Amino acid sequence: MGVKLVKNFGDGTYSSLNSELLLQVVDGNSVIGKFKSKHYYIFNPITNERFEIMPELLKYCMADVQYGCSIKNDIFFTCVKQINEKDVEISFCRYNIIDANMYTVHKTVSVLDEINETIVLKVFVLSKDYCIFEKMTKDKDGERFEIVLKDMPNDKNLIVNNPELNKNGIDKILHLHGNLCCIKLGKKLVGVINVNRFVSDMVINLKDLYIETLDRTSDDVIIPYLGINNGYLVYSKYDKASCTEEIILYDWANKIKKVRHNNTTQQNSNLNNICVIEDVLYYIYNDNGGTNFINLDTQKTEFLLKEDVEFLCVFENLIMTKRNIPVFFNKNKEKSYIEVYRFPDFKNIIFKTKGVYRYCLKHLDDLLIFIG
Repeated sequence: MGVKLVKNFGDGTYSSLNSELLLQVVDGNSVIGKFKSKHYYIFNPITNERFEIMPELLKYCMADVQYGCSIKNDIFFTCVKQINEKDVEISFCRYNIIDANMYTVHKTVSVLDEINETIVLKVFVLSKDYCIFEKMTKDKDGERFEIVLKDMPNDKNLIVNNPELNKNGIDKILHLHGNLCCIKLGKKLVGVINVNRFVSDMVINLKDLYIETLDRTSDDVIIPYLGINNGYLVYSKYDKASCTEEIILYDWANKIKKVRHNNTTQQNSNLNNICVIEDVLYYIYNDNGGTNFINLDTQKTEFLLKEDVEFLCVFENLIMTKRNIPVFFNKNKEKSYIEVYRFPDFKNIIFKTKGVYRYCLKHLDDLLIFIG
């Protein structure tokens, strides 16, 4: 993997759309309730060109949009219209980067102040033809999930009445390969689905949707996190009664599962602290001595970054860090340097640049580093 620098960028989030383009989302100046407006840009990291999507529209990020497909030619965002003092109409908009057309594919009404509090909205883009809209409502009786399967070409809504989905909801969908995705239902089940079959099962209203179950937990055990790290599925199982945690590393292509105990914590981990380097699970945490890389095979600290070095991220075997160095002749000022190492060699820097760190991501075979 190579390292490429993208200069003069502000704060924001970035994600890959296809082999050429990235999506950049930055805050705007308008506010409705607690939500800031957003600007959506298409960015080409090779030519350094970018353009804004529908700048005349006020856009907001009121829903968690997840993609179950590798190529994202459709970008989803929300627009909002105030109905009265409490209620808003939320329009889910789909912008196609090929034909530059926008379509409103779904609408819902919610109490503005309850969004992301007692109401959570999610969109799961399964293919160019189908997506799922999920609305979770929480009250004194627990959580309720309203799930709508959208046939976008025919503009048809199917209300999904499935015991498993309506009880637990869909928490996460991650694309694996082709039509295969990993799915997490609530905090209780992780499995693999074929998207085409999953859609067909919902259309014909099957009670038992086909999911290749990897893990299903009991009442005392939850699955708080699920992610993909260096080609592996990684998720955790936390036992609330014993305050113990297992980290599972799943090679989905070869169907091989590794289970490792995380003895370094008494609470469920954030997967930002977990990484896979050369097929080994590491737990990363900071203490007064610096950043520890704990090999979960041996439960021992294998590497230690000094306390003056801030760990940023891991991509494959590349470790990115930040170091602030006092300016010569003026110790009250500091310069920020971004440094990249190739694991496990922390003695030799393979890439170094001066600048304010903004973001990083893997795009094709390169690590892109965005600096201000």
